[in-house]
Amino acid sequence: MSIDYGTEWFKVGLIKPGMPLDVVLNKDSKRKTQSVVTIRNNERVYGTDAISLAGRFPHLTYMNLKSIIGKNYNDPLVEEYKNRYVNKLIADKERNMPIFIHNETVQLSVEELIAYQFQNAREQASVTAGENVKDVVITVTPFANQYE
Repeated sequence: MSIDYGTEWFKVGLIKPGMPLDVVLNKDSKRKTQSVVTIRNNERVYGTDAISLAGRFPHLTYMNLKSIIGKNYNDPLVEEYKNRYVNKLIADKERNMPIFIHNETVQLSVEELIAYQFQNAREQASVTAGENVKDVVITVTPFANQYE
């Protein structure tokens, strides 16, 4: 399995013996999925369904996470993110990275939210493969540093 993870969209590729290399279709029969997750009532919703809920629950919807992964809380891109979205962000005391306040008891890191999206990508690939997929290659932009 491969994941081409972009700021707004991601694509999942699958290589399996007996199957040609192909881009996996999501549940909407599309080859690309929006890089968005909405967490409401302990249920994670992804892609177009998450975008549909974003209008009613913007504070529970997390998008464009790639732009702030690996950034310090005081980074200008994190400031821009805070100005653009209604999600509540605070600094992680140990790492000085942004962390989302989901509700009174739950805080979520950027890495956790992206991991949820990767888990969804894995589920898409497993459905297409007809078996559990456990190996993955993730594309990384050439300008990313070790923290990103």
